[in-house]
Amino acid sequence: MPMLHAESEHDRAVSPIIAILLLLAITVVLASVMYVTISQMIPNVSDNSRPLGVVVDKAGANWTIIIASVSAGVSPRFVYVAISDPNGTPLLPYTPIADMTGYLDAEPIGTLSAGDRILIPIQDYPEGCLITIKDDQKLLFDGVL
Repeated sequence: MPMLHAESEHDRAVSPIIAILLLLAITVVLASVMYVTISQMIPNVSDNSRPLGVVVDKAGANWTIIIASVSAGVSPRFVYVAISDPNGTPLLPYTPIADMTGYLDAEPIGTLSAGDRILIPIQDYPEGCLITIKDDQKLLFDGVL
């Protein structure tokens, strides 16, 4: 009669603990690959260097800077305007919009919103001057008067 071989520890393929660890490792690697692939497909909104929509208009003796669009909840105390001549020489250092004498705050009061205006005298800042608007972190607008 043939002898039957008794199953020993060495005959099993993989222990259950190692199998679970391998499955977890494979799952983590696949999830990482999917995250990297999907995150590259989604555009990065914070890369937008001009999130402030601005219209520059000449009206009478003033330049009228009209805020056409802006992110919600922006305070005019933390948005700054600077004006320089065409050569880059500063004429107006960075000044909070709220502190400018020509700032006209539309509703809602105290928040930078579409419809807000800044009146800038043409005699002080002639055509061709450069205007820059920024907050504490990034450039919001740059243009020419």
